[in-house]
Amino acid sequence: MKKYFLLLLLIVGISSLASAEILLPANTLPQDKWGFEAVYLKDSNVYNSSTSSLTNYEVKAAYGLTDQLELNVAYGIGNWAGIPNWEVSRTSVAATLRYNLLAEANDSPATVTVAAGYKSIPVKIKVGTIEANFDWNNTKISLLVSKKIRMLTPYLGLSYNMLDMVGAGGKAPSTELTIGAALAWSKKWQLLVEYTSQAFSNYPYIGNFTSPQIGVGILYSFL
Repeated sequence: MKKYFLLLLLIVGISSLASAEILLPANTLPQDKWGFEAVYLKDSNVYNSSTSSLTNYEVKAAYGLTDQLELNVAYGIGNWAGIPNWEVSRTSVAATLRYNLLAEANDSPATVTVAAGYKSIPVKIKVGTIEANFDWNNTKISLLVSKKIRMLTPYLGLSYNMLDMVGAGGKAPSTELTIGAALAWSKKWQLLVEYTSQAFSNYPYIGNFTSPQIGVGILYSFL
């Protein structure tokens, strides 16, 4: 019985990570143009525990459907760490639409974009001889503002997430604030670094807590 109780706690804890990254400035790709990105993510204070963390690696592809509308797809793998003898791994497949409302290229003082996305998150959990598999999903809406300053493009993002833990505890909402910057060392290459604070409220069995995330991405655009 104790093992099953520990497994339940782990399920609740790992579910708090829905990947909060943005790692894109607000400007969308021009129509019929492609972009690809490699991403590294590190979440800490998982399950409101300072010893637990989640590391993710992702690859992303973006395509300009129009000059204002962009489609992003992503695939990721991740591993959770923090308690000896517990093994947790996850994969994710995501799709996001980004729509550009204002653009600096059209004499706006900043670029403003809204986004909506869906992510499928299969999770595999093993505690000793006990194993469990779950298929969770996450929906997200975001507002992103960026300002190009020569080679540097700082950006600010505000997002609302809803993680659906199918078969393992219901739904978990979170609000996220992201501060980041993109450094373009050429017309096609950019290095992105960001910090995100994920704020969970009324989380099952835990209550209110925050989980920070650091993200790094290398973006190549076919412009």
